[in-house]
Amino acid sequence: MAKVTVKALLTTFVKMLESQEADEGANVTLHCELSKPGVPVEWKKGTQVLKSGEKYQMKQKASVNELIITKVVSEDSGDYSCVFGDQKTTASLKIKGPGRGGSQTSLSQDTSSISSGGSPRRSQEPPTPHCSVGEALLPPPEAPDGLPESLRGQLVVLLHGLTKLLLPLPQPGPRQAWPHAKPVLFKTKLQNLERQAGESVSFRCEISKPGASVVWRCGDKVLTASSKYQLKQEGTVVELVIYKLQGSDAGDYSCDTGFQRTSAILSVNAVEVLILKFLESCVVYEGEDVHFECQLSHEETPQIQWKLQDVLLQNNEMNLIKSEGRVHSLVLRGVTAADSGTVTFTVGNHTSTASLTVRAPISFKKELESQETSEGGETTLSCETSSPDCKVTWWKGSTVLSQGKKYTIQQRATTNSLVIHKLVKEDSGEYTCNTGDKKSTATLTVKEHVRIVRELLDVTVTTGQEAMFEVELSHPGVTNGEWWLGDNLLQNNDLNQMSVQGRVHRLVLKMVTTDESGDVAFVVGKEKSVACLLVEEKPKVIILEKPHNTASVEGETVTLSCCISDSNASVTWMRNNVPIQAGLKYDLRKNGALRQLRIHNLVPEDSGIYICDTGDAQCEVTLTVQGAPVFFQKELKNQDAIEGDDVTLQCEVSKPGVRVEWRKGGIVLQPGKKYEMKQERCIQELCIHSLEPEDSGYYTCDAGEQLTTASLAVQVKEVFIVAGLKTTDVFVGEWATFSCQLSGRAPGKVQWWLDGTLLENSPSIQIGVQQGFIHTLTFKNLATDDSGTVTFKAGSLTSSAKLLVKAESSSQHTSVLSVCGR
Repeated sequence: MAKVTVKALLTTFVKMLESQEADEGANVTLHCELSKPGVPVEWKKGTQVLKSGEKYQMKQKASVNELIITKVVSEDSGDYSCVFGDQKTTASLKIKGPGRGGSQTSLSQDTSSISSGGSPRRSQEPPTPHCSVGEALLPPPEAPDGLPESLRGQLVVLLHGLTKLLLPLPQPGPRQAWPHAKPVLFKTKLQNLERQAGESVSFRCEISKPGASVVWRCGDKVLTASSKYQLKQEGTVVELVIYKLQGSDAGDYSCDTGFQRTSAILSVNAVEVLILKFLESCVVYEGEDVHFECQLSHEETPQIQWKLQDVLLQNNEMNLIKSEGRVHSLVLRGVTAADSGTVTFTVGNHTSTASLTVRAPISFKKELESQETSEGGETTLSCETSSPDCKVTWWKGSTVLSQGKKYTIQQRATTNSLVIHKLVKEDSGEYTCNTGDKKSTATLTVKEHVRIVRELLDVTVTTGQEAMFEVELSHPGVTNGEWWLGDNLLQNNDLNQMSVQGRVHRLVLKMVTTDESGDVAFVVGKEKSVACLLVEEKPKVIILEKPHNTASVEGETVTLSCCISDSNASVTWMRNNVPIQAGLKYDLRKNGALRQLRIHNLVPEDSGIYICDTGDAQCEVTLTVQGAPVFFQKELKNQDAIEGDDVTLQCEVSKPGVRVEWRKGGIVLQPGKKYEMKQERCIQELCIHSLEPEDSGYYTCDAGEQLTTASLAVQVKEVFIVAGLKTTDVFVGEWATFSCQLSGRAPGKVQWWLDGTLLENSPSIQIGVQQGFIHTLTFKNLATDDSGTVTFKAGSLTSSAKLLVKAESSSQHTSVLSVCGR
């Protein structure tokens, strides 16, 4: 047997299987733990490989492997093994049948106990467990020559010097003649090989007989074709290919013909594993979980180690050690101050370290206190924590605050302060100091304080000009502001025009003189803003060249010009002593000392005297505008309409702004509820509302030199009774009301009758009409002799009903008809 050289760290069992006893019908769980997670294992009962199904369930969680045997029976008793590579752990299971005592024979557990001591976090490294290696492999089916007859059919195999096991050999059949079989020998033997982890390797040898079967082994393990191993044979050459070499693949490989065996050693050099992502130091509080992580250059690695304060850590409830691909992680659960120290991760010759600092929870020795202050100033919120190393964040509501012009954040020892500058009402709200674990909250209330946010500016003007001062406050709607000129409190008038727009207060001093030079002040509460007014004398501006009288035609544009002595001076153009403002109608122009007034779209009404005023001198110019004749571009049209409707008569004149007169026959119409006159540029309209038959006739639009006439015919709408009178019974002294509703306005005079007597309004009789053409008659304080027939008449329309007044024995009333003179 050749010596095996293994350069990669082997995976071992950390926790072995344990023997168990169970009653029939129960479920039994066998579990063991490996030193590395994710390693594939194989479960066996004796030499039988177990498959997952209803009877057996295999589970693997990280490095823990479990076999669950459901509803056990007596036949399930025996030895169970968990195998990976050449490592194995075995335990016995004994099933107690119902009503039967005693015990069954079982193999003793092939494990060593692991001593443990200390805390779960700082457990010592477990000793290497003792495992049986491999299975006893059968020799080829032909027994060696010279074996005594008493042992033919049995082969003695010594397994690591620990156990002697007699294995039966198949007896030769009637047609077999072992002593006469031609031996298969090796022409070339296997050679020792050395490869890097991750590569593939090929063992090759040549036998004396083509097509003869051979058995490949790694140690005592028989190899079969799989994704890991490929078995080839071409003529007398046989070959074993091993893919994706790992450290566990190193060892003694042999090829056996049954007559002869050749062996060679495979050495697998582990690839150097580098740490790509190193541990990061962290600071946490007691009771928290802390996570450390390293990323390696390869998934297949030699054994890794995690240490805390130079104490080797084991995977348990307190220390969660995981490996996912190339990422290895450690989670320390519920750390305490005693866990502070250095965390070390080691793989091969490479190490990464990080510091772990565990701090005690922070508490507030002094909480924030609510405050109330005024706008404009500043305020300080402060609290005191239990540790000077505490880092806090400041919040306003749900907004994190940061250092800047508005906020100053300070920390001196255990005292944390927030200074808020230039307070405004919007700074009111809840402020929070957050340590991460604890919060302290207080309310800040900022009262409004009117401030001057934009001061007055100095103004320099010349005599006769206006001086304007503006100041802006912090709040709108302030009405108690005061304007001062020197020692004089100003009042709002034509010379001192005061106005307010939102937060801006304005003062305009008209026609200032040199005597008004001095300080202008605005005062509101305790706030005051002062500026200087300087009024300078100015030279008189005279008119050097006066404009000439001008005549023009309606619709054209005319320009009036004058030349003044000061090119920087301004002039005012006036008409009828009213200053002219620039707009669509007027255009004011300035060209050096020349001042011009352009008048667009002339109309006769623009005729008159225009004045150019420099302030020191004036000149007049007369403008005459000759009007263009007016004619109708569209005449009135005859129309037919129905009584009660509205109708509009429309015509169009040749130019806008023409004044017209509307007539019906020879009567001039005036605007009111009946008639509505409209003018939009050249369109003239007359709207007649609620037409009556009397509105029929000829209507004329008179534009002075021209007129247009059209006829209007109003058709009478038939009126009928919608709801007639209804018979009414009342007692003496009560009131009775009769109503008759028409479909439209009554076609003639409305009359109410009682037994042939025409009724009129009186203290006891009330006649009226309501909206919707409802005519009403109300009798008050009725007597028995008022009974009779009530009749409503309107033109040819008539409606009647009975009135019955019932007598009361003790009542005396006067007839309403006697009041009417009946």
